Amino acid sequence: MKNVLFYSPYMGYTGSEMMIKYIVSNAKKINPVILSGENGALLNEIPKNIPTYIHPDSVIWKYRLGRILKILKFPDLAQMQFKKIIKKHNIDLIVINTLVADKIFPLIKKFNKPFALYAHELPMMYDLNGIKKDLLDYLINNSTGIIGCSEKVCESMNLMGAKNVYKFYETIDINKIKQSEFDTVKIKSQLNNFSYIFAMSGQRAYHKGFHIVIEISKFLKKYNAALVWLGASNDYGLNFFIQKVIENNSIDNIILPGLLKGDEYYSWLNACDAFLLTSMVDPYPLVMLEAAYLQKPIIAFDSGGVTEFVKEGMGKIVPYYCVNAYLDAIKDFIDGKIPVDKELLRKEVEKHDITKKISEFEDILLSFIE
Repeated sequence: MKNVLFYSPYMGYTGSEMMIKYIVSNAKKINPVILSGENGALLNEIPKNIPTYIHPDSVIWKYRLGRILKILKFPDLAQMQFKKIIKKHNIDLIVINTLVADKIFPLIKKFNKPFALYAHELPMMYDLNGIKKDLLDYLINNSTGIIGCSEKVCESMNLMGAKNVYKFYETIDINKIKQSEFDTVKIKSQLNNFSYIFAMSGQRAYHKGFHIVIEISKFLKKYNAALVWLGASNDYGLNFFIQKVIENNSIDNIILPGLLKGDEYYSWLNACDAFLLTSMVDPYPLVMLEAAYLQKPIIAFDSGGVTEFVKEGMGKIVPYYCVNAYLDAIKDFIDGKIPVDKELLRKEVEKHDITKKISEFEDILLSFIE
């Protein structure tokens, strides 16, 4: 079998990096190896038989040591590690996961190993993620192939002149959801004073739409409805601002459980009546698939790959960041004016099951090697 090195920048709980976990955990036609730019928590969930490495710059003392060694003209630590991985595992192909590739960029240029790009970003995200033009230009023009996580991502690659572009929609591990022990009754009992519960999920960040939760909560108050945001807290100003507004104005219909995983996460999601996707840009969100599998209709802005998934009977798409139209869509759902086909929601997600799609992904990678 061919040996494939997957580089991912953080290995945290983001959709693009969850994809690496799903892929390497289910791989049957390739031998995967992982190199992470940071010591992310998701590394703890990678099967023990898969070799994993952490870029030396992720550890402060190693980073400082690396700078000293560089001044003294000693070999670069990252280069030494990369060369060792390539040789030890006889790597045939490197897969760069996301365009956030600043740490691997100098390594692939120096060692000239064949690489493929697994792109999850739309152009609006390039500046947000600090993606520089030199890196983008090199990745597009020197990769053996590119995999885009949605049609819109593939279109953006093609518009920049990329060659050999394949579409592979994001997937989820349906078995993990099936095996979850839902405690929905307990959660609903905590929220039984509300007539409706709407879920949102993701980083508490501007590009995820966290800045409009106060406006949405005021609107929901009219209908005795609550808003649950499933996502980790952080030290940034927007999160602080929203929390202070909630505290100082005694807002009781915004619930922030924090970062949840596994059974607890799916229990909260399952307790809700509908899923609100408020992202300003989102190429193909995994949280959308998870909510749909739990048969929750989706209300979203036309902000990316969601339009490639949501069909009649699965929710409603409103014009890009028209908040008034979004609130109208929520009211339409409450009033029963949005048709919901629960079987269709689940059926569409079953097409995105990693156990059914892994062979297709591996075949794409193997075509890059051949």
